Amino acid sequence: SNLRKELLEKNQIVYLEYFPEKSKLFEQVAQATSIFILNKNKKTNKIELKNNLNDSLTNLDFKTISKIFPNLEIPFITKKEWMILEKLGKFKKINQIPKLRNRRGELDLSLLKNCITRKNTGYYLIRGIGIRENQIKTQEEFVDIEKFLRVKSIEYQKNDFKKIRITGQQISNIDADKRLKFAITEPNFILGNSCNYITVDESIDIHWILAQLNSYLLNWRFKITSSNNHINNYEIDDLPIIESKPKKFNDNLDEIQKNILVCNSFGLDLNETKQILKNHFKEIEISRNYKEMTS
Repeated sequence: SNLRKELLEKNQIVYLEYFPEKSKLFEQVAQATSIFILNKNKKTNKIELKNNLNDSLTNLDFKTISKIFPNLEIPFITKKEWMILEKLGKFKKINQIPKLRNRRGELDLSLLKNCITRKNTGYYLIRGIGIRENQIKTQEEFVDIEKFLRVKSIEYQKNDFKKIRITGQQISNIDADKRLKFAITEPNFILGNSCNYITVDESIDIHWILAQLNSYLLNWRFKITSSNNHINNYEIDDLPIIESKPKKFNDNLDEIQKNILVCNSFGLDLNETKQILKNHFKEIEISRNYKEMTS
């Protein structure tokens, strides 16, 4: 982040070109490479981006980059995808919404292993591996709650303990098509630190927040800048979220309807919605459901 700011804010980058591993720029070397042209001590205004992965060329304002990505990441995506990002950038991010608390799992599986027991205490231990989209698999692992609470803060006990929350995996394979997978927890679930969770204020529909977090739109947004197998809290914090649910939303909608409603709520038109969902649903289904969900 500091290096990007030094290059972009204190100098002028006018051209940036990306070569994927398969380009084989150098003999006997398989390494993705970026090449840029920089003028020292000048101001960056516009950058020409060349992506040899899909042979696309994009001209981008530096203001657009800095508005969407405060840490100045520059993903190699198409102009249409940058336009989608601009629309997402108009909405608040999770860390800007006081009614959402984004945290890592509350029980450190190493430091607090003495709190884990096979005796049924009524409080289930949930590990990241047991989380699926809209589903949590419990095992015969429980938490000695008295011992556990003795080491937890008053803030945690007030804001998170015994609350229904949204939880997701903290580790997700970078090559997986769907990286973000969230489910709603029960009040008696204690989450290991291989999970992330979001506590949602009662004034917000938790199912609407869940639908957004599980959407292909936010999964696409997350994958643009994720560079490893971790799903970090600061990456979740950077995701845009809409607090108020649309009138047509209810938890009985099927997967494609929920995804289209999320896309439409963020201002995506039909073509942009197809851009996000084309690898997951048939185009004719997207068009038909888009008309139904937006009429």
